[in-house]
Amino acid sequence: MNSPLASSPGVSISKSELGCAIVCLAAFLIGVLARFDALGTWCLAVDEFYIAKSVELIQQKGIPLYPHGGMYWRGLLFQYFEAASAGLFGLNEYALRLPAVLFNLLTIPPLYLLGRKRIGNAGALLLVAFFCVSIWEVEFARFARMYSMFQCAFLWFLYYFHEGFFLGRKQAIPWSYAIASISTVIYEGSIFMACLLFLPLLIRGVSLVNQLRYGIWASAILLLNVVFPKVWLWLFPGGSENEYPKGFVLPQEGGGPLLLPDISLWESVFLRGDLWGVGYMVLVLMGIGLAYMGMKNSLWDWRQKAIAVALLGAGLFQLFGVVLAILLVSYFTQTIDPQSVLRRSIERSIAIFLVACLGFWLTVGFLTTTGYMVTQGPESLSLHKIFAIVFHYPRVMEEFVFLWLDVMPYFLMVSCLFGFMVLWGSTESRQFLNNHFLLLVLVSCVLILGVINTMYNSTRYSFFLYPLVLLLWFEGGLALKSWLDSKFFTNTNLGRIPKCAVVFLPFGLLLCSEDFSFAHIMNVGKAEVNFRMNVPEKVSVHYYQRADVRGPADFINEAWKPGDLILNAVPSSSFYLTPENYIFYDDQSSLFRENSQDRGRKDRWGNLILHNKETVQKAVQEINGTVWILTKPRYRSLLIGWVTEVFGEKNSVIQSGVAGKDRRIQVVRVVRYPS
Repeated sequence: MNSPLASSPGVSISKSELGCAIVCLAAFLIGVLARFDALGTWCLAVDEFYIAKSVELIQQKGIPLYPHGGMYWRGLLFQYFEAASAGLFGLNEYALRLPAVLFNLLTIPPLYLLGRKRIGNAGALLLVAFFCVSIWEVEFARFARMYSMFQCAFLWFLYYFHEGFFLGRKQAIPWSYAIASISTVIYEGSIFMACLLFLPLLIRGVSLVNQLRYGIWASAILLLNVVFPKVWLWLFPGGSENEYPKGFVLPQEGGGPLLLPDISLWESVFLRGDLWGVGYMVLVLMGIGLAYMGMKNSLWDWRQKAIAVALLGAGLFQLFGVVLAILLVSYFTQTIDPQSVLRRSIERSIAIFLVACLGFWLTVGFLTTTGYMVTQGPESLSLHKIFAIVFHYPRVMEEFVFLWLDVMPYFLMVSCLFGFMVLWGSTESRQFLNNHFLLLVLVSCVLILGVINTMYNSTRYSFFLYPLVLLLWFEGGLALKSWLDSKFFTNTNLGRIPKCAVVFLPFGLLLCSEDFSFAHIMNVGKAEVNFRMNVPEKVSVHYYQRADVRGPADFINEAWKPGDLILNAVPSSSFYLTPENYIFYDDQSSLFRENSQDRGRKDRWGNLILHNKETVQKAVQEINGTVWILTKPRYRSLLIGWVTEVFGEKNSVIQSGVAGKDRRIQVVRVVRYPS
């Protein structure tokens, strides 16, 4: 993409580049200070605790193999960097968070290099400046998990992917394959790289030999992503052959690796014997006929034939989100030429067929009493229902759009606006593929996110895309400036002020978005910001929720006496508890399913697990003195009740101890007195 911000060839540096470099340097220094501000001051969050325990095992055994079986393989390569840091600085908060900070800073070079190719040197410097002071980037740089490392790997992959497949520098292609392969031991998000490697197969002009070569490499890396976790589970299965405690039923983990579409409306129509069923069978026969004609079409290669069959099948199965996805990816890769696509009768017939399918499913959805979103009787049209019937799969809305809208509505909506500017302004045929590279990658990744069954619905799973959305702002801003130049600024008498205002408009809009706050950056090391004490719950989750577990644990460490029982409902606090403690999980919760080993008897992290009322009270019966309860508020009454049932309410004295700085974790002391 040719950039108005790009400097002319030569050794000298322009005034605009010098100004952007100064801004970038200042933002970099601010960003570095924010990333290191009180980095090791505050206690570990829950997910950081999991990494810390793995690092401890790596230091002891060389691998994160847990005492009761099983290996914690998530972020495996990152764990070894953590172990190296802990070897230098000790197993503490600073050492565990340092690698995440460094990998976040190592994301800057590929972001700059990619940006320079697409928006010029000055634009790339400003892009880096915004990256450095982004709240999301700063917060996740201070988070001892593999997300920053994966984002770094993804940006380096994307740089070589862009260089090799879209700019024709063949020597860059092996680097993209190498990074995608290594990323399988960084984070399961490496599946995105594997899927992106299939895109070059769709690019027009790629020879059949190269298509075969690219397909083999992409398939091998995709297979590596699938096999890697299964290999670790096979080598280190965890658990034992002991039976579960009497009466205990382990909750079953639902779903598989992929999200599947809701086909209830299709099933209701397919099984009907009325006119709706007959109408659907007519559509099926038409689709089969069109598929046959497409396969016999000598003007299409295998890609156009595969796309035609996929479009026909998606229309028949009510998957118009898939139809839109196929059309977008085909357009961006020039597999389909929009200027000539409807000139042939077969292509017009497929388009008419898809419109007929769309009308059929909308009519069925609104006028029948069964199906995806329908209640009794005819209903009035609504935008929500149309989206639910037509675009329910891939689940992009639930897995990406709604999550970002909850915490960054302004940022996302303006990003979409600039995306349309790039789409509208990049029509030059010679540069078409390169100009649409960013949109192709973003659309592809969001679509993949819509079919992957992630553990939670959380923005953290799309964190790695954030720098690309920043780049989209800049590309969209340049497209807007080019359009305004051609329409309104051809008259040089307008002066420099209006032109400068247009150049800096995207930057001003970006600074006003939810992810940029000078106050947050300057106070990131303080307790109120670290523990998300004055923000809505959804924003706290977005930046990853933290709770003060060390304060309550230190209180118990000082007050505890030999013979006391510590009933711990906050697993991460065991990192700070000096005496041996018992871990409690609600046996119907997802935490129990994830963290239990030894057939539900042991905690994965090495402590005895008390998983129900019977075993908790059995442990309490052996205590004559004090039971300490360290818990979140939701389990407080439950656990106190179990203890007082054993001690007797009249013989129990309940004393509330210290709470954490954010009051999410509480300590309760239950003392037993003789009757």
